[in-house]
Amino acid sequence: MAATAEVLVLHGSPGSGKSTLTRALAEALRAADVPHGVVDLDELSLVHPHPGPSFARENLHAVWPNYLAAAPHIRLIVPMVVNDVEEVGLVRAAVPGARVTICETTAPVEVLKGAADRPRAHTRVGRGAARLGRRLPLARRPRAHP
Repeated sequence: MAATAEVLVLHGSPGSGKSTLTRALAEALRAADVPHGVVDLDELSLVHPHPGPSFARENLHAVWPNYLAAAPHIRLIVPMVVNDVEEVGLVRAAVPGARVTICETTAPVEVLKGAADRPRAHTRVGRGAARLGRRLPLARRPRAHP
């Protein structure tokens, strides 16, 4: 049987360990010299104003051919939150030809509550950017005139 590109979706609540597990898996694959990549859908969809819920999957679909071209039998790790069964099908459609496995990460409620209380890096960057925007004459979108 021919080798196939594989996608591992690490699904779980914020703070459940998706990013930590992603880094550990990527390091293990690198050490074993296995072609792999990581696409963090949160990072892939950092844009303002946000175009909507399908934006991250559309971006995954757009970059998927590049990963296949780099390594046809790639192992791609995708940390994300899967909201419902329909989204599973949409993720599968974003990576045509790949075998997709979804693994749920979990953590005790106390850990998840603690994660919700800690500021995320992009939150800190966002606050810094907001301060920067107030100090710099940034280009603004033109306003529509009535």
